[in-house]
Amino acid sequence: YNLLYDYGTKDGKMDPDDKDCDLVPRIIELVVLPKITYFLTSIWDPFSSTQTNKYVNLVKELCDFVEIDKLKPILNAIVLTFQGTIDAISLPILEDQYHSNEYASAFLERRFWSSLKLFKNITLWNELLPPMASHKLCVEDLL
Repeated sequence: YNLLYDYGTKDGKMDPDDKDCDLVPRIIELVVLPKITYFLTSIWDPFSSTQTNKYVNLVKELCDFVEIDKLKPILNAIVLTFQGTIDAISLPILEDQYHSNEYASAFLERRFWSSLKLFKNITLWNELLPPMASHKLCVEDLL
């Protein structure tokens, strides 16, 4: 990393006109961002607080190297993953006769706590996601 980061500098100083100064951001943009987007859409478990915290910190760190516009595919992947997860766990509306059923009650309770955990994990992304996207996920879709 240090060799790539210092590539294109002369005596520790960067020439703003030198295209080599953008080597690390370009590598991140072309190699790292697509991999992270894949991880977020295919591997990441939105219910896992540990994974979510790690991805939030990773994307925050990427903001130091890449313009926020370049992170739009990642942010879209996050929103789509949350939307798919919310659709999968939406609480069904049950008739009164099912509320006394112990299996239905246990099912609804598990779904409630899963939704609450998902709500917490969505709020971890508040600094990175646009406010309207967070609001839509938390208030309109999840609740």
